[in-house]
Amino acid sequence: MRFIPCLFLALALSTQIAAQQPASLDSKVSAILARMNGSDQHKRQAAFSDMMGLMREGQNRTMESGYSETLARFFKQHPEQAERIRLGLIHLLAEENHLFIEAKNPPPDSHEEDDVSEQPISANGNHDRRS
Repeated sequence: MRFIPCLFLALALSTQIAAQQPASLDSKVSAILARMNGSDQHKRQAAFSDMMGLMREGQNRTMESGYSETLARFFKQHPEQAERIRLGLIHLLAEENHLFIEAKNPPPDSHEEDDVSEQPISANGNHDRRS
């Protein structure tokens, strides 16, 4: 008779322990995704590194692998996390791409009066420096 309560207790504990592990991973992923979605570029970059570190946990450390292999292995092990991590990475890439393009082609600044490109060009092809 004592066997049944012990079995019930063991099953209940194992179920509770198993349920806590994905929640822990879920909360880690949520926190990292929130940082990846932030406004500070350095924090986003650190969050990306943290995400890759989280994905490499439990994987064979002797094998050097790239991002795509790390992502593929993690998504295979944790398919329930795959979609939101993919969307987070896409959003991060889009934001970083936007900042890169904006830095290469900044919007015109109407307050730069000394800019050579804003000065009229005279008939001989030189910039007219008259004020």
